[in-house]
Amino acid sequence: LPGIAVDSHLNDFVMSVRPSTAGVMVAPANSSGPIPNPVRITDPNITQYQSIAIDGDDNLLIAGYDIQGTAIIDTFGTSRSVSAPPLLRSLTGPKTGLFSGRGVFFSQIATSIAVDPRTDELFVYNTTVDATQTQVSIFAAKANGNVRPIRTI
Repeated sequence: LPGIAVDSHLNDFVMSVRPSTAGVMVAPANSSGPIPNPVRITDPNITQYQSIAIDGDDNLLIAGYDIQGTAIIDTFGTSRSVSAPPLLRSLTGPKTGLFSGRGVFFSQIATSIAVDPRTDELFVYNTTVDATQTQVSIFAAKANGNVRPIRTI
């Protein structure tokens, strides 16, 4: 269980990296016990899930890597629909400065994300596969495309 996030409606978003269940399961507010037919959100752009977060608008952010190891942070419109959320934004590309995940195994966490609701900023912890370089890149919460971070720590 590498990731869990909760929206303002108290829906639980639980990320799995197991090959058979990779993606995000949504447990409705006040759920208890096994969920018979859970909603599962999968990201067609991501083959290696790393982290999840919920933004100030109750949208789900999923961080991970594509098949080539390129870092991607996709935002899904779970504020509009939990069962079939549209893809709203995709943060990826060389200008982001995010390290490649080529060679990351499912048990390794090389990227973690969080949204600061006070500053409306997206914080991205990112490390190289060999862990020789680490950074925290800060983007606008609604950053989209191949854009540079506001700042990097």
